[in-house]
Amino acid sequence: MVSGSGLADSLIAVLKAQSASLFQTANISKNDFGILDTTPGASAYIVLPGPFTEDLASFGNPARQIPTYILQVKAFLKDDGNPVTTINRVWQSELDIRGTLLADDTLSGSVMTAQLKRGGGWNGDTFVESGGNTWIPVDYEVEIMTIG
Repeated sequence: MVSGSGLADSLIAVLKAQSASLFQTANISKNDFGILDTTPGASAYIVLPGPFTEDLASFGNPARQIPTYILQVKAFLKDDGNPVTTINRVWQSELDIRGTLLADDTLSGSVMTAQLKRGGGWNGDTFVESGGNTWIPVDYEVEIMTIG
C-alpha cells in the first residue's frame, strides 16, 4: 500500500511539474511551516497528512476496498494590503491547484485518481505573521484514491 508521505511527495512533484512558475521548490513543502520565513514569492504551499479511509468500490467486485487519503494543502498568500489583489490570489490559488489536478489526476500514474475535494477555505479575518510578512491561510483538501 502507498504511504501518505509517498502520496504527498507525488502530489508535490505533480504540482511542480504542471505549474513550475507557481509551485517553485522554495514555495512548496511537506509538513514544514518554516518555508514561510524564507519564501521570496507571493505564495507558499504546505502539504500535510489528513485522514485515511477504505471505502467499498462502487464498481466491480463489491468486496474490494479502495484506500482513500485526504491530503491537506495549506496555501499561504502574502497580504500586500490591497484587498483586490488578495481576493485575486485566493481565486488564482484554487484555480492553480484544481487545474494541476485536472491535468494529471493520476499523479504521474502513482494513484487511481486525485481530485480537489474542498477548495478555498478562507477566513478573511485570519492572518499569520512569519518571515516579516503577513500571510493569508487558505485551506484545501485533495482526495486521493490509491491503486490498491
